[in-house]
Amino acid sequence: MDWENYNASRFHFEEHKPPPRVSKSLSEAHKNIGSMTAWNKFQDKMLENCGKAINVIQAVLSCSSACATMVRENRPEEVVSGRHRVSPPNPLDS
Repeated sequence: MDWENYNASRFHFEEHKPPPRVSKSLSEAHKNIGSMTAWNKFQDKMLENCGKAINVIQAVLSCSSACATMVRENRPEEVVSGRHRVSPPNPLDS
């Protein structure tokens, strides 16, 4: 090995200095900020989903939409209502 070309100064690092201690209130603040950030991301996703759902509902309900043509199998006048059935009087009840 060529010791003249070996430069040991390139392996010199500064002494490690530990970071200053974090106060309890500061660590709680960081924890709260993290929770708030997660909540905001959740809200953003929910609002985006609600916006998409509103757009889909508007597309279905608008008259100009191609998917708005809903086919009715039974017209309202053809549907027999179960509430208004009148049964014939029973002759044995009189």
